[in-house]
Amino acid sequence: MPVAKTRASPRAKTGSTVEEGTGEGSRAAPADTVQRSATRSSVPSRVLSVSFQCRAVCSVAGPACGGKPVNGPGRDRGVVFQSFALFPWRTVLENVAFGPKMRGIGKAERDRIAHEYLALAKLTEAAERYPNELSGGMQQRVGVARALANEPDVLLMDEPFASVDAQTRMTLQEELTRIWGERRPTVLFITHDVNEAVFLANRVVVLSRGSVLDDIAIDLPRPRAWDALIEDAAFKSLAARVLQRVRAA
Repeated sequence: MPVAKTRASPRAKTGSTVEEGTGEGSRAAPADTVQRSATRSSVPSRVLSVSFQCRAVCSVAGPACGGKPVNGPGRDRGVVFQSFALFPWRTVLENVAFGPKMRGIGKAERDRIAHEYLALAKLTEAAERYPNELSGGMQQRVGVARALANEPDVLLMDEPFASVDAQTRMTLQEELTRIWGERRPTVLFITHDVNEAVFLANRVVVLSRGSVLDDIAIDLPRPRAWDALIEDAAFKSLAARVLQRVRAA
């Protein structure tokens, strides 16, 4: 599952793992500080949310990592950035096919792969459009499809929905849980939004100054939808517990 990390403010996946983070003023740990080389045959996918205000990610990566240091680019890791980070001179199809192209896959096969993941992200009709012709939410879905097209062992998501409006953000959160349910990648998700962390994750890990403050299991049923959870008592209780730990950090 996706792994999400929650970041704490100074004030204040059987399946994949989603780690999510919430808070203010914190930043994700650099990719080269995180050990990520999980093998799908031995590492279950999970959902994990992490709240923290410092750069300690590798200490909580746990079974989502294979203990191998990251010394350079590799297809075992996919990244979805805060900004859309698409190639503006390439079509949506070409953006999604970029990873397979860099791996030396022929055009026909990489286009097939790109179409597969565009269909997964419900973007088939946008395949021949350019990024500047898409809404912000659509651009970020292209970013998710592009990362998944390389079939990484771990998908790293650094506050990917922070730049879109609230309604689009909720839609993207639901889309991510749907995509995770179909493909079950391990996802490391960083966010400052407590509700986002609880909605996406199977676990929320709260970090502060390099230490784990709490590791909270999120046992909400799946599939998840905001209409069903927004007034759910169990969801509210879990969100309140995470927020309390974040604000106390």
